[in-house]
Amino acid sequence: MSRSKTSLDRTSIFVLLALGLFLCVQWFNGASQKKLTAEPPNETRAAIENRYVPRGNDEEVPDGAGTISREAGRNTYTNNVFKFKLSYPDGWMVDDNRAGTLRLKNYDPTDRTVGFNPGENKIDMVITPRSGPTEVDEEESPGISIETENVVIGGVPALRSVAYYPAPHPFYMTYYVPLPGQTEQLYLMAQIWGDDTNFHILDEMMQAIEWF
Repeated sequence: MSRSKTSLDRTSIFVLLALGLFLCVQWFNGASQKKLTAEPPNETRAAIENRYVPRGNDEEVPDGAGTISREAGRNTYTNNVFKFKLSYPDGWMVDDNRAGTLRLKNYDPTDRTVGFNPGENKIDMVITPRSGPTEVDEEESPGISIETENVVIGGVPALRSVAYYPAPHPFYMTYYVPLPGQTEQLYLMAQIWGDDTNFHILDEMMQAIEWF
């Protein structure tokens, strides 16, 4: 009788331990599942990923709808959301631009992954709340200097900046043009990289911009 009771007690303890272990596992799985199925990212985040343009630390803004056409013998980009259009030279191709509204290149990007050969350039355009260049951190970016000047683009006062690295060699050039007719002030930021002897191409493109 005593042996039987001892065996029963051991069985009961084993069952209780097994049950406790089972409950612990179920609780852990439930907690993990709850964590995984926590409320999804808000709509703003989804919109940023699908419809918005990231640009450094800028606040993301909609990139708008753009179309490419041939008008009067010129390649023309038209943005129907922010109501402007501009032309670009033959020999430039529209590249997949994940960083902005429009990206143009005058070379085949499949030839290499980094750097520019002589004569090669890239132009990026993006809609942004940024009204001018960010301040250069001398410790993080030694040798870079930025010069700015006030210009007029399509009748609109704007800013043109050139970054030099190392001076006096132009590194990249940027325009910041306020978009007319916006309730919230946004800017067209147009930036050219690569061979600085071609930076005049962006100057010509911006001077020929049309608002509608």
